[in-house]
Order: sequence, then structure tokens, then C-alpha cells
Amino acid sequence: MVMSLKSTFCLLLIIVSFTAVSAENSAVGKILSLESRSVGAHGVFFSEAIPVISNPSCTLNDRAIIDDTNADAGAKTLISVALAAMAMDKDVVLQVDGCTIIDSDGVTTAPNISKIHFFK
Repeated sequence: MVMSLKSTFCLLLIIVSFTAVSAENSAVGKILSLESRSVGAHGVFFSEAIPVISNPSCTLNDRAIIDDTNADAGAKTLISVALAAMAMDKDVVLQVDGCTIIDSDGVTTAPNISKIHFFK
């Protein structure tokens, strides 16, 4: 059976829609503290509730994580923005999507930060 290009694209789109994790935004708040780790999962503790990710469900919601395990330049930028916002006591909105494993047991997870909106 040969599938047309249009059928293949539609099938791929349906699969991606069901597996995509939606991003959630926090309320406006302040970064209270940062926990930097040598393993690359840096904790950000926030003054407001961190949105609960429903699929998959994270085991911790008292922090959000900047995941630097892939040596991603974007993660280094997020760490810099978080540090600057905390040092200058600026308001931010955290956007989280999905969960990141934060310890060696492979079970404990926290929301992954995908964006930090920094206010002047």
C-alpha cells in the first residue's frame, strides 16, 4: 500500500499533536533563588505557583528547571536571564513545558523552563 504525500503528512501531524506537550505560563512573579548543579539541571525557585504540567505529570512543582544537560546555548542564556532578574529583583513570567529528571533515581521530575519573560 502506497500512501500519498498528503496522507502521510496528515498522519504525521496527528501523531505530533498527540505527543506535543503544551507550554504553560506562570503568573508574574520574582525569582527567589537559583540552585545550580554540576549535572546541568538548574533549579529556579519562584514567588508564584509554577504551572502544573498535566502530561506528563511532574513529581515536584516547588521549582522549575533549566536543563543544561545537552550543552545547549539557549539554556545558558536562560540561566543568565534568571540570574539577572533575581539580582535586579525584576518581575518575570516563566513558561514551562514538560518535565525534566532532576536526580539519579530517574523518577523525580520538575517542570522544564522553556522561556523567561523579563519585565523592565
